Amino acid sequence: MKKLLRMKQVCERTGVSRAGIYRLLETDDFPRPVRITERSIGFPEEEIEEWITQRMETHRVERATDDIQWGDAA
Repeated sequence: MKKLLRMKQVCERTGVSRAGIYRLLETDDFPRPVRITERSIGFPEEEIEEWITQRMETHRVERATDDIQWGDAA
């Protein structure tokens, strides 16, 4: 069954703030919402899950030495 997620649910699932989602939408880097009513939108759950999977595949840190310092900074 297809399901629409509200903004709060999308923020919780993605870890991205509401403002961050709107920034991603401006650059076409996030699934487009669909209009539910005149004043509400929803995001297709399947598209949000796909976006999360794509981000994990393309942005996974392979080693602790790759552009990120782990632990205490000296």
